[in-house]
Amino acid sequence: MLDEKGEKRLSNKGASKDLSDRRTDMPSMPSIRLGIDFWRTACQWRRSIEDSLDELGITHPQFMVLYHLECNSKASPNQKTLADIIGIDVATFSQIVRILERKNLVKRRHIKDDERAKYLKLTSLGGEALKRAMVKYRLVNHSFFDFHHKDLLNLVNSFK
Repeated sequence: MLDEKGEKRLSNKGASKDLSDRRTDMPSMPSIRLGIDFWRTACQWRRSIEDSLDELGITHPQFMVLYHLECNSKASPNQKTLADIIGIDVATFSQIVRILERKNLVKRRHIKDDERAKYLKLTSLGGEALKRAMVKYRLVNHSFFDFHHKDLLNLVNSFK
């Protein structure tokens, strides 16, 4: 086919939407295959978690904030500390917390010496939401990872 400049262009007619059926000239390498399989499994697990939590009206990142806030409640963590623990940037974390605050699941209070820094606290409604979410989270994990917890920890630790 020719484009508007009269130059030859490639046609996508008949192009397969499913790229997994395509073969390449690259040799099959077990470590690459393992990485691809691990990535696909992680995506399937995350979709399952998100679908399960969606029934409660919270997202996976919101669950992670609630969970880590509860786990670290005795330390009275500030937003930056929790964002670092979870592994997300402070701006994204702050957006998630704003949503949780509107849902009355968390409360923020300013730190006396720094107006920008805030401590977080789970509300009683947030604690109840977390309990319900934990049940769903555990059920997905149990059905998804049908092997002993120790084996999963060994697998995860092998990537460190």
